Amino acid sequence: MNLKDLNLSKDSIEQALSAQIDYTLTIKSEAHYVVQVLSDEGMGILNIYFKNNKKVSFLCQGEKTSTAFNFAMKLVNDINMGVAA
Repeated sequence: MNLKDLNLSKDSIEQALSAQIDYTLTIKSEAHYVVQVLSDEGMGILNIYFKNNKKVSFLCQGEKTSTAFNFAMKLVNDINMGVAA
């Protein structure tokens, strides 16, 4: 499961992440974050890519891709609702 070329800023992603609790940021570079997401159903891995065209893409992996996908959607929804603004 992926979400590609979203018009989100890196700052908004960081703010949305700071409001969450059930994750561990395992890799943080200028262009890529790797987030381990925990839920009752299992662990998912969310790769967040910050592209040169100022767009963001998410790639969901791991034991439970649905856990990572749901976390990505929560981040996007929080940003769009202004929760992470």
